[in-house]
Amino acid sequence: MAHHIERMDDVADWLAGYLRGGHTTEQAVAAVSAYVGLQESPAQYWLAVTTVKGYRSDLLRLGRVAFSVREHAGYWTAV
Repeated sequence: MAHHIERMDDVADWLAGYLRGGHTTEQAVAAVSAYVGLQESPAQYWLAVTTVKGYRSDLLRLGRVAFSVREHAGYWTAV
């Protein structure tokens, strides 16, 4: 269990760092998928979408990222 919690914290910290430059939701999903080594498949894509949204939600709640809409796309930036 501790390993999985550490892994989740690692991915959340990595994502917060990645979002320093500001990225769309799709860019964040693709980057996290590559970071954790997911294969390109529809099932893993949808799992990544759900997981990344959870990470971003926690980061937003903690004040580590900000959300805006640009050109009709969700845009995330580290605070």
